This record gives sequence, structure tokens and C-alpha cells, in this order.
Amino acid sequence: MTAPFMGFLAQHLVCVVVAALPSLPLAVMYVGATLNGISGGYPLFKSAVSSYVVRTASPEERTFRLSMVEGTVFLGGAVGPFTLKQVVTSTTTGHDYLFLGSEMSLAVALLYIVFILPDSHSTSQENAELPPEHSGTALCTQVKTVLQNFSGSVSTVLRHRPAGKRTSVLLLILADFFIAIAYSAESDLRYIYMHNYLGFTLGQYSLYLVIKNLVNGISLLGVLPVLRLVFDISDASLGILGGTSRVVAFTMLALNTSHTLTYIVPFLDVFGQYLFVVLRSSLCGLVKREEQGRVLTVLSSLAQMSMLVGSLLFDNVYPALVLLAHPGYTFLVAATTMATATTIFICIRCCRAKEGTCEETQPILR
Repeated sequence: MTAPFMGFLAQHLVCVVVAALPSLPLAVMYVGATLNGISGGYPLFKSAVSSYVVRTASPEERTFRLSMVEGTVFLGGAVGPFTLKQVVTSTTTGHDYLFLGSEMSLAVALLYIVFILPDSHSTSQENAELPPEHSGTALCTQVKTVLQNFSGSVSTVLRHRPAGKRTSVLLLILADFFIAIAYSAESDLRYIYMHNYLGFTLGQYSLYLVIKNLVNGISLLGVLPVLRLVFDISDASLGILGGTSRVVAFTMLALNTSHTLTYIVPFLDVFGQYLFVVLRSSLCGLVKREEQGRVLTVLSSLAQMSMLVGSLLFDNVYPALVLLAHPGYTFLVAATTMATATTIFICIRCCRAKEGTCEETQPILR
């Protein structure tokens, strides 16, 4: 869990240096991005957190715990854009202090993981008991271990499971692939589109992110538990609800031409973040407890690949649609990928309804 933070710290340190020394070329930013990518980045961190949460929670509490984690992330995520808005509106300098504050926040989180989380102490003791190895031998051993672990994780995903569970596992991973592709449209193009075609300044866009993160955080912490406890809605149904919410939000963003109406988009996407929670909860519920970490490893790896695919896709589609005078239609492509993921959730719900009446007889791996 600590590895992604090394990349985070390096990337933010590069941002601090570039902000403090404007004469430096922006190409220096690629150094931080590379280090962050090598460490696994945010997707790997979220996968590690999910693995820790599902390992310490009972099956009945799994979805609630994951929703609490994700909701807290979004509430905390509202602080960053709010601070940015204050910096942008009150001063033309101070951006280096903003990045430095982010660096300090990450350092505090890293210290918490290392010294407070229960597993950290046992892991440190185990590592202390390991005999020292020659650096070259140790590196080869580590690479071999990583390859073996990943191969074992893939084998775990493809393992034969009765009653159609393997099919559901594969479908959930495929759904996450499309979800991550749509995420690339938001992270890569949303600000460019809203700034160039909807007239958003950086301060207004920061306010938009504050509203979006607050809505998502409150929905995850308050609305999702109510839907589960009061209406007894299944994870698959929550996934369908979340996917539909995202499709509507992307469609609104694509077709809307009003600056003011854009602020409605976060409220249309109120259920959209349920996808991350219920997908991982459902996936862990389909495999054995000791297999959950390996399955989430494969999920995280494919999420990284799909985000790369999404970036390449949207970064080429957007300029083409700009030439056609319809740049917003890029988000219709994102809505289509989310509709595909939602369709997969519908298929899973139908398959789970028939669970116990079907049986897989031919395993993918023997």
C-alpha cells in the first residue's frame, strides 16, 4: 500500500519545484508523472485499500465499508478544489504552497499507513527476519516473484467456479475495463472542454469539482446505506443505477451548451460512484477470501491498461470532433462505454437470478 505513495510524493515534489521555479521547462513534469506511473499510481492505491477493507470486513459489511472509504475520499476531494479556488481568486502566486500542502497531506497518510495500520507492524517484523541477499540476486528474485504472483492472479481469475460464478467474475472485470475508459474522458478532457466551450474559468471549474465531490461523498455515505438497509437493493441493482446515472450525466455534459446548466451534471451523476464500490464488493463476494487480493490485483492492472486505452482514444477523438464543431460529442462516446458497462451489470443480475440452476463444466485453465 505504501508503494503508490512514493510516486505520489515524487510527483507532487516535482510540481512544487516547477511552481516555485517558473523558468523550468514543463517537460520536467514528465519526470514526476513517470515516477508516479512506475509506482502504480492512484488505481493501485485504491486496489490496495479495497483489498485491505474486504479482508477486514464481513461479507455483510463489505459494501458499506467500501462505500465509507470511497465517500470519505470524495469528501476529502472537495477540500482540494475549494482550496484551489481560494488561491486562484485571492492571489496570482502561492501555487507552490498548494502543492506543498498536498505533499504534506500525502506524507501524513504515509506515516499513518506505516505506523498505525495493524498489518504494517507485522509486515515490518516479517521483513526484519528475512536474511540479507546479494543485491543482484535479490532483484532477480523480486522480479521472478512479481511475475509468478501476477501469473497466479490471472490463473485465479480464470479458475473454474460452479454455478456461473466464473462468468460473473469475468463480466465484472470487463465492466471495470469500460468504466475506466470513461474515467479517462473526465480526467483528460473535461476541464479543456468546459473552459474552451462553456466559458469556465479555473475558479469556476474548481467550484464545479467541489459540488461534484460533495454530492458523490454524501451519496456514498448517506444514500447508499439507506438504499441497502431500507429497500434491500442488491449490488447488481446498485451497479445498474450507478451506470445509468453516469450515462445521463455524460449525455447532459455532451449536449448542454449553457454555462449555468452545467452545474446540474454532478446531481445527475449522484449515483455514479456506486460502480466502484459495488463492483469490488460483488467481485470479492464471488471468490474465496484468500483469492480476493489476487483478483483485485488483476482488476487494478486492467484498469491501468484501460485508462491508457481511454486516454489514447479520447485524445484522438476530441480533436477530430473539434474540427467537426461538435467537441461535446466526445462525452457521448464516454456515455456509450458506460452504457456497455451497465448492460454487463444487467447481464450479471440475470445470471445471478439463475444461480444454482446452471453449472460450468469446462474450465478455462486445467
